[in-house]
Amino acid sequence: MGIFSRSSTKSVEYHIQVNLLGNSGTGKSSLLMSYMKGHYVPVETPTIHEQHKLLVRYGKWHLALLINDSSGMPLNHCVRRYNYKYADVFIVCYAVDNPDSFNDIPKWVREIHSTVGNVPIVLVALKDDLRNNVAIEEKLESEGESIITFKRGETAFKALRQFNHCLQNNSEQRLPKKSDRIVRKRQSRWKNNIRFKEDNVKQ
Repeated sequence: MGIFSRSSTKSVEYHIQVNLLGNSGTGKSSLLMSYMKGHYVPVETPTIHEQHKLLVRYGKWHLALLINDSSGMPLNHCVRRYNYKYADVFIVCYAVDNPDSFNDIPKWVREIHSTVGNVPIVLVALKDDLRNNVAIEEKLESEGESIITFKRGETAFKALRQFNHCLQNNSEQRLPKKSDRIVRKRQSRWKNNIRFKEDNVKQ
């Protein structure tokens, strides 16, 4: 949705719930805390489930975001799915130094799709700064794996778009009419619902 700037001076026009998803240890919590603080924030303690509320401004709109940060552990499956039905957008994360987190992207997308259907999904690659880390490259090679390249991430992004039948141009995405304070009617408003972004936040 672009870059948000913090604002608390005007009344809220839209309420949007965002769910962060991805395997444990990918850097989801660091991504969230770094965004909220405006600078890199390392998070060493594994997250079980946290909710963060903040006011942001996107263009001329003032938004209230409720961001759910949930652990990717199987034990938290019920907690995650409970929040799925209230989400307006999902951010699915993987770490470029963690092939398992990359390979599990389809699992997260299927879980979203089976619960809430057609909803915006942003695919985010984390720890991009580790792509040139020799020690990590050697460790992965010894395990028969490799760093997730930008090309592999882009390929996964295209495959997910095809899976969701998202063929319309990105420019068609837009916020709902002002009369709809709670963003809920997803299928009619969000046509092209997969986005791809890289971020070098590490955990």
